[in-house]
Amino acid sequence: MKRVRFPVRVKRGSSVVSIYKKPTRGCALFTVVHYDAEGRRSR
Repeated sequence: MKRVRFPVRVKRGSSVVSIYKKPTRGCALFTVVHYDAEGRRSR
């Protein structure tokens, strides 16, 4: 199985989101980031 390198950018149609992996105490935390129409970042 191939290892995934982060951040991962996923594109569907004209939308693109980034997925970040953040290490925590033994668990994996994933954050999805996207930008709205005005260019503001949302998590």
